[in-house]
Amino acid sequence: MNKVKVENYLREWPDSAFPAFRELSSEECRSFRVKIASVLGLGPGVPPIDIVSELHSRSQKRLGKVGRDGTFALETLLRDNGIADPTEAMINWHRFDEIDRMLLDNLSDNFGDIWYPATDDIEIFDHSCQWFLSVAHDGRISLIEP
Repeated sequence: MNKVKVENYLREWPDSAFPAFRELSSEECRSFRVKIASVLGLGPGVPPIDIVSELHSRSQKRLGKVGRDGTFALETLLRDNGIADPTEAMINWHRFDEIDRMLLDNLSDNFGDIWYPATDDIEIFDHSCQWFLSVAHDGRISLIEP
C-alpha cells in the first residue's frame, strides 16, 4: 500500500487505524503472475505488461462506475455477478508486481480511502484468479472472467 494513502487516511481519521493489509512479497507476486498467465493460456515467462493487457482485452462486462464519494458496493457487485463471497481480496497496483492482500470487507468499507480517482488503475481478484474487477482511474468498473 502506498505510504501516502496510509498517511492521508490517518490524517483524515486520526482516531482510527488504517485497515489491515499485507504487501505480498516479490516471490508471492511472481507466483500470482505465473498463475494468472496460466489461467489466460499464456506462457509462464510472459512479460507482466502483457498479462495486464490480455486481462483488459478480455473485459466482458462493464459494471458501472465508482460513486462520486469514492465508494461502491463491492460485495453486492460480486454477488450480483455470480461470484461467491470471498473473504480476502488481492489488489494489483501495477503489473502484478505490487499486490496487497486485504479482507474484502475492509476494502469495500474503505475503498474511497484506498483507490484514488485520476491516478489509480487497479485489479481486484481472489486466490482463484477466476475473476477480476478492473477499476480504471476514471472510475469505470469492469468484470473479467478469464
